[in-house]
Amino acid sequence: MATINLGNLTFTHKGDYDGSTAYVKNDVVYYSTNGNAYIAKQSTTGNVPTNATYWNQFAQGSGGIWNAGLSLGSANEILQVNSGATALEFTTKPEGKVKAVHFLSNNTRTSLSSAVNLTWLTVGSFTKTDASTILYIQGVVPEVATAADALGCWLQIGTNSDPGDNQDVHKGIVRVPTNTANHTGGTMYNMKFTGIGAGSQTLYVGQNNRDNNSDNPAIINPNNSDESRLQQTASQFTIWEIGT
Repeated sequence: MATINLGNLTFTHKGDYDGSTAYVKNDVVYYSTNGNAYIAKQSTTGNVPTNATYWNQFAQGSGGIWNAGLSLGSANEILQVNSGATALEFTTKPEGKVKAVHFLSNNTRTSLSSAVNLTWLTVGSFTKTDASTILYIQGVVPEVATAADALGCWLQIGTNSDPGDNQDVHKGIVRVPTNTANHTGGTMYNMKFTGIGAGSQTLYVGQNNRDNNSDNPAIINPNNSDESRLQQTASQFTIWEIGT
């Protein structure tokens, strides 16, 4: 192949090679047959770019760089090499990546009701970046109590009403060890949410604790007033937004 000094070269980009087009010296075309770009050595019509009498190879595997048919693409598309490794093309960006991570914390000491109704804690708010993303939530709510007691546990986004038998919310049970002194426990949450819209969202945890005549209700986010060995504890949640 002839050596070309690109620094001294002026050329005209003519897009995809067309056998019916009249080309003149220094016209550059993209030849899709082999994915290379060629520059005309002299005026020519109907002579394919691989004909060394009329063309010099300008760039090897240049692909869509010289392809006049390559548009700007559409929103959220990315540029990639095609399956034949002969040109560039736009394609839908890959999904499944983490689009945002949110961290929420609340250290408000909260006494659970001794009735069957729920006591709600507003963990905090976050801004969901995309309506199509799935939320994966992991977190912990620390608790302390003086006896073995079952705590009904719920995790909800956007509402702190009693979920009843709604299976789209997290449900669980935590038990605090039996002892005459205070013992700590906690609820671990590991939950997936779909269908949550973009914009500001609030995360709530709801728990109920009905005493068994002599048992005292548990405390959410206990501190050293509940157990001398504790510092102030906090409910903490990490929320991952994953593209679908």
